[in-house]
Amino acid sequence: MSRCPGCLEEKGNSVVCPRCQQDEQKTSDYPLSLPPGTILNQHYWLGLPLGQGGFGITYRAWDMALACKVAIKEYLPTSTAERREDGHVQSTCAEIF
Repeated sequence: MSRCPGCLEEKGNSVVCPRCQQDEQKTSDYPLSLPPGTILNQHYWLGLPLGQGGFGITYRAWDMALACKVAIKEYLPTSTAERREDGHVQSTCAEIF
């Protein structure tokens, strides 16, 4: 997809967005976030995160079916979960029997 991960506008083949000057090679300021360009459920294209808190990460995203900008909230409570290297989320809670 040729969208900017920052503003989600079309940027063609340019590495730097002509609209917002976002460099597509810049990494996220949020180490737990999914990488820009990740496609969720074959429906949403993720841009850069808008923010992160104790309960999750909010991403800029492009709804590929509706062709519009949306926000996606990923539930990722840092007190009980972590992201594995493969991108999946894993619970850090010990099971009590």
